[in-house]
Amino acid sequence: MNAQEVYIVAAADEANLAERVAQPLRAAGYRVSHSGTVPVGGSIVEAAVQALDRNSPVVLCATQRAVGSAWTHQLVNAARARGSSWVFVVQMEADAYVGQLAVDTVVARYCDDPARAIADLEAALQQHFPSRPVPPPPPPPSASTTRTAPQFLDEPSATTEFDHDVVRAFRDDLREEVLVDHPASLTATEFLRRTGVWNDGVLTRTGVLMFARYPGSESVRSMVKCVEYFGGDRSASRYAVTLEGPVTSLITLARGFVADRVRRGERPTASLARSAPDYELPMIAVREIIANALVHRDYSRFDSCVHVRLFSDRLEISSPGTWSGRALEEATPQDLSGLEGQSVKRNFQLARLLTWNRLVEGEGSGIPTAVADCDAVGAVPPQVIETDGFVSVTLRRHLAKPPFTTTSAARSAWPIQVGVVPRKADTSLQRTEELAVLEAATGSEGVVLTGMAGVGKTQLAARYATEGITKGRLDLLVWAPATSRESVLSTYAQAAVSLGLATPGEDVTAAANLFLSRLATADFRWLVVLDDVLDPADVIDLWPSPCPSGVVVMTTRRRDASLLGTARAVRVDTFTPEQSVAYLTQKLAAHGMSDQPHLLAQLADQLGHLPVALSHAAAYMVDVNLDSSAYLSLLRDRQMRLQDVLPDSSGLPEHATLTATWALAMAQANRMRPAGLAGPTLQLASMLSPSGIPTTLFFTSSALQYLSARSAAMGEYTPTPFEARAALSSLNRLGLVSLERDPERVHVHRLVQRATLEVLSPPVADRLTLAAADSLAEAWPSVELDAGLAQSLRTCARALMESASEALWDDGVHPVLLRFAESTGETMPREAARYLGDLVPTAEGRLGPDHADVFKARSLKATYQTAAGDIRGASAELEELRADTLRVLGPDHPESLRAAHDLAWCRGQSGDPAAAVAALAEILSASQGVLGPDHPLTLSVRRSLATWRGESGDSTGSVAELQELLTSAERLLGPEHPDALVLRANLAWSVGRAGDAGRAVHLWRQLVSDQSRVLGPDHPDTLTSRNNLASWLGQTGDVHGAATLQDEILRTQTRVLGPDHPDTLTSRNNLASWLGQRGDAGEAARILAQLAADRSRILGPDHPDTVVTRANLAHWMGVSLEASEQLADEFAASVEPIDLSLAQRVRQYLRGKDRSVPPWRALVDHALATGAGEVLNILVRRSTPTVSVERTDDASAPGGGRAVTGIHVTSNAITGDAFHGAVVISGDVSITGNE
Repeated sequence: MNAQEVYIVAAADEANLAERVAQPLRAAGYRVSHSGTVPVGGSIVEAAVQALDRNSPVVLCATQRAVGSAWTHQLVNAARARGSSWVFVVQMEADAYVGQLAVDTVVARYCDDPARAIADLEAALQQHFPSRPVPPPPPPPSASTTRTAPQFLDEPSATTEFDHDVVRAFRDDLREEVLVDHPASLTATEFLRRTGVWNDGVLTRTGVLMFARYPGSESVRSMVKCVEYFGGDRSASRYAVTLEGPVTSLITLARGFVADRVRRGERPTASLARSAPDYELPMIAVREIIANALVHRDYSRFDSCVHVRLFSDRLEISSPGTWSGRALEEATPQDLSGLEGQSVKRNFQLARLLTWNRLVEGEGSGIPTAVADCDAVGAVPPQVIETDGFVSVTLRRHLAKPPFTTTSAARSAWPIQVGVVPRKADTSLQRTEELAVLEAATGSEGVVLTGMAGVGKTQLAARYATEGITKGRLDLLVWAPATSRESVLSTYAQAAVSLGLATPGEDVTAAANLFLSRLATADFRWLVVLDDVLDPADVIDLWPSPCPSGVVVMTTRRRDASLLGTARAVRVDTFTPEQSVAYLTQKLAAHGMSDQPHLLAQLADQLGHLPVALSHAAAYMVDVNLDSSAYLSLLRDRQMRLQDVLPDSSGLPEHATLTATWALAMAQANRMRPAGLAGPTLQLASMLSPSGIPTTLFFTSSALQYLSARSAAMGEYTPTPFEARAALSSLNRLGLVSLERDPERVHVHRLVQRATLEVLSPPVADRLTLAAADSLAEAWPSVELDAGLAQSLRTCARALMESASEALWDDGVHPVLLRFAESTGETMPREAARYLGDLVPTAEGRLGPDHADVFKARSLKATYQTAAGDIRGASAELEELRADTLRVLGPDHPESLRAAHDLAWCRGQSGDPAAAVAALAEILSASQGVLGPDHPLTLSVRRSLATWRGESGDSTGSVAELQELLTSAERLLGPEHPDALVLRANLAWSVGRAGDAGRAVHLWRQLVSDQSRVLGPDHPDTLTSRNNLASWLGQTGDVHGAATLQDEILRTQTRVLGPDHPDTLTSRNNLASWLGQRGDAGEAARILAQLAADRSRILGPDHPDTVVTRANLAHWMGVSLEASEQLADEFAASVEPIDLSLAQRVRQYLRGKDRSVPPWRALVDHALATGAGEVLNILVRRSTPTVSVERTDDASAPGGGRAVTGIHVTSNAITGDAFHGAVVISGDVSITGNE
């Protein structure tokens, strides 16, 4: 048998390190080669990939030089595509940062201990790739157990990787008799081969179910859906969880799901030496039935899984398939005991393996074991039924009421209530799901109701307690206000007296302990409510022990993990918008008042849907007879304090006002470590969006400086980001903010924000405004690679502008106001132009029309007018800006030259490249004379001049100028400077425009490679270059390659930039066009129909890109429809209800009677203009999926005058200031013709 090959890779000139590692591996029996043997001119990565293709692992000698090389990361990525455990790293130098490689195997640190590193490497290789192949597995089982035909699970899967931890855990529990043939000395691979689930480097389907890392592959799927219904049928509210993983884990987890919910407490064992858990179900039977469901299910049904459904009176376990070994009568229940010995293992190998570690009893003993367990505990025998393709087994729960035998109080005194239950709000909504959880909690570890102040936690607990007494479900109710430990002890002592366990005046702590001891063994039904726990330390040792007949409910604003223990947490949230409107409607109707639902919805939104705030608002409206509009006006008046628009607290169910409650919580948060930081942190959060503030904003230097300045405890010390995070955690624990983990966001209720801000003095408010604005500007990335983060930052900026003071204008236009415009313009240029249209007059009024920031804002406005397609408006703005900069700054000032450049660029955009060339030539001469030939503005003007020369027809001159400019830029800035990369993009574009598409593709490939390395693969400039590469690839005739690459780009842009980003929209258009040219006209039309609507919504119906999309849509729909002779009457009939004359044109054209003017463009324009998008859907649905299209470069094409003319540039991505450093995007693939 041949030895296992190992391939060792080292950096160039470091082959001696590879040989140093190779020698001991050869001695261990491996066949070793290394990169020092790569032929001259060969690629290290190529040779390594060839080794991977031969199923050979790769060992990387990690030095600083190797880890810093691009080929290392290419190699790791190539190996990762094959799964984990293919690359093994030997760290040769301590300074080599191997963490960035993110390999899944252990790193051997040769730099610390060479001998130990080689030993670790050899051990890891032997585990995954033994030096000698493992012998074939032993012969199959005896004839009595051999299957005559292979079963579904015995077939090989596509999975080439197993989970070593799962294999190790399985082997740790093997029976003694199994270990004889499968000793612990076997490697994991040898063990799996010997069991018959690992053959030729892949797992069988049984192997996937037992040992795969993610057993949810396309070949077989392992899943259990567990649902707890808070009632007797599936219409009840529910709690659901989906379990996925190896079958061994699923059996344990599914049983645990049931056990957690049916445990009633403890019961004594026969020896009385200890207690054992007491359950409502026979848990051995539960385990056996779950295991049998997973063992015997039909795994060939990929659309189904095992279901575990727990109802209030029973447990149902359903398995896909039929009963193996005997046909059961459909939908007819049978006792499981009657089917003993009548099942055949559908999945023999799976069942055999599970018996090895006792997860499944021996062959044929599963059903007897389950039946015997039911008999042992007196449970109803399980029943089985086969229906709708599932076999279901039902177990009945024991729900008998514990005997009432207490003698500690007279029976006539029951029920007993200790403490005052808060009175119910006059109008309340049903919280059915939360109540259902409470009603199912008896005998559990308890329930913790968490949520911010005012969401109705106390009201929910009070309702549950009151109904327990009035409906006869409780014998003892104890309501303990838990704002302090003393209050809880006092209430417990009073309960002890009521039960006859203590006398009045007895030591409070001793009496409380007697009460807790009695609850642990109670023979009566009890409920203890710990209301409004402020500090976990107050109740940590006062929590009653679990009891089958009792339950503990806690309400708290705290979210500490230490509060929960094993109790079940229930998050009580604000109302939904629908619940809020329903609540206000009911509350007003109770007093003979009403209002329009949309006004009530606005009011509820302004109050953040907080139940207690809605209650207070409704009470105020009733008290002073106000409608919703009038109350909204009061609420939005920043001069009014929150307490002024809420009613007097004396008449409300909660006596403390919201502001007082939050103030107490704030004081407590400030006492938590780090002391004094919680208050200023909440102030900062209150200036920003209530719906989600990026956590990183609180860690900026601006934010930390504000926290230090506002915290007396900090002194001169500036807090660290860790301490700022701790302050957020304190606020979260007290319910003043909510922390979201993925992505990391801080949520603050808008009323908490208002209550926090309205107590600040004007000077403090000004400092807070600047701190929030500075933090926001500092946290805002210059390049937005995360669309979700960018959206959150914009939302925060809007909130800041709504609540900000005059401080944002003290030193000009604050940068965050312009950064907001730039971020908005990335995806919504029309909105950015509209925003700046409002900002500019405000800036002129505050700063004067000649302020530099006003000029900058006007320049940005023109930029986004151009991007939105408003060339005329942009030109007018730039004409005025040019005149104003000349008047104020003079003709030689850089800003005057910049305004002139922008105006010239806009003229080129308007369709007059010759005028742009003439103007730019004059500007270049002036810029060179004033600023010099190497000034960035001079270089930008040269770049723009070269671009428009190419657009005006001088392609050769454009290419020559750009090449010369690139040489200068690389000399001055370096070849990897962003401006140099931009020039390479312009050069590649101009080369293609000059007619050399092949060279253009070569230049784009080089640029994409360099940008991916320098900027990153997800950088917008890299994506733009990939887009251009796809476009020019198509121009060379490789339409299939263009479509494939364009689809990859679109997926990346959607993930990185978002679906509405202009670049993403451009890629959608281009993908449709390349698909159409590839022959899939129907799919092209489908994409373009949706894109036309999206571009009209985002860019406007008259934007040039929208116009191009409509033209392309008309073209490909026409191509698709004209290919079918059966669509004439059917399609025309669908158009008739919208436009009869247009329908006649369609019918005549499709029948060939009038081919003079195709009707498709008119149909598309008419449908979009009238909102009749359904016509487009009809067109798309009825389009022929594949139609061959012959590409032509002529201006017109035979058979309808329609031709594919290549690429039409509709926009330019602008970096830096307005119109400077233009990166040419490959715009939209445009279809032209006579339409």
